[in-house]
Amino acid sequence: MSTRQGCRGQFDRAEPDDDINYSVLSLLMLEEKGADLATADVARAWLRYLPGGIVFTAERSALVTLLQKSSYGFPTGAEPGFDLAECSDNEFNHWIGAQIRADLYGWVLPGHPDQAADLARRDAELSHRGEGVYGAMAVAAIAAALPEAHDAVGAVSAALDLLPATSDCADAMRLALEVAASGAGPGEIHRRYDHLSPVHTVNNLALVVWGLVAAGDDFGAAVGDTVAAGWDTDCNAATVGCRGALCRRRGPSRGTVGSRSAWPAWASWPWTSSLNERSRWPSRCEEFEGRIGSTIHESEPWWPDPVVASPGTLKVVFVVFDDDGFGDFRCFGSEIHTPVLDNLARQGSPLHELPHHRVGMGTTSADVEVGDARTPAGELAPRYGRVVDVERGTNRVEHGRLSRWGARTAGIRR
Repeated sequence: MSTRQGCRGQFDRAEPDDDINYSVLSLLMLEEKGADLATADVARAWLRYLPGGIVFTAERSALVTLLQKSSYGFPTGAEPGFDLAECSDNEFNHWIGAQIRADLYGWVLPGHPDQAADLARRDAELSHRGEGVYGAMAVAAIAAALPEAHDAVGAVSAALDLLPATSDCADAMRLALEVAASGAGPGEIHRRYDHLSPVHTVNNLALVVWGLVAAGDDFGAAVGDTVAAGWDTDCNAATVGCRGALCRRRGPSRGTVGSRSAWPAWASWPWTSSLNERSRWPSRCEEFEGRIGSTIHESEPWWPDPVVASPGTLKVVFVVFDDDGFGDFRCFGSEIHTPVLDNLARQGSPLHELPHHRVGMGTTSADVEVGDARTPAGELAPRYGRVVDVERGTNRVEHGRLSRWGARTAGIRR
């Protein structure tokens, strides 16, 4: 799928990837086995359905072991011919793979976090051990608890009760709750788990819980802040996003002001409540005005009215190039001929220094939002500058708050 095909009004399908494949595979397994699903059934399904070309880390190691050691009749019901526990004996068995596979077990068991966690455990144990399994149990339990929990904190607490109290995952969830309750950003989580891989289960589980709880009833903030926090951004955003939709059974009616009137204290970028209302959790009170048919051709799309700037708003275009350096553009001293960008730079306000986000898979845009990981959480070193500091004066400046997978509009008065 090209970039254009992924834009609104252009795409006609969801592209498969490894994360989506596991959710679909979980559904197939449950349709066949139901609550009796066992780890051996998961192994058989992998051999029969899982596309090996887009399987990674612990899952790839487990699949290779299955291909090398299982009996020929195992995929169709025979005994495996070896101890399946060998599949989880790999160097990645504490990484995030099992955690991103566990979503569906929570979706299909609303109000039953214990059963959801148990199904997630059986699935996870094929490729993971210890914390890798506990992370899967946690996210499945949270998803199952959310529809009946009073709030996200209640759902997380229900999941915590199902994990070993001394596990690293339980510690990570408790830390995330404390940080969210304090109103702080993810800085303390970064400092606590700086030694772990960006795709480890424990650190990413902490960000998931923090993003889900800290955002309150704001869907856009939950997803955007989780992405901006770094590490395994796409997996964490999906985990937070789907759970956020589950826990918001009712939302404020259209036209009301969202409950979150200010940007989180750790970001120090205030925004207006009138613009906030379009970033709230999806509400069942807001009736869908399109039509959902059996196929895309029988369906009619519908989108809510976009948020637009106020009349007379100063137009600001902020350009960020990711994975590039000062040596790539002539306006920053390069010998490479870049006339279009040079002209833009002459008319604008180039930033000559931008910190590198060292906490993993975060992007340049995350640096613009929350600052260098080497400075206190949410603070940019003075020499770096911020978008809101570029244009000064009495005019109202409205700009987009960037994150890797999207942008939210914010209003700033200078």
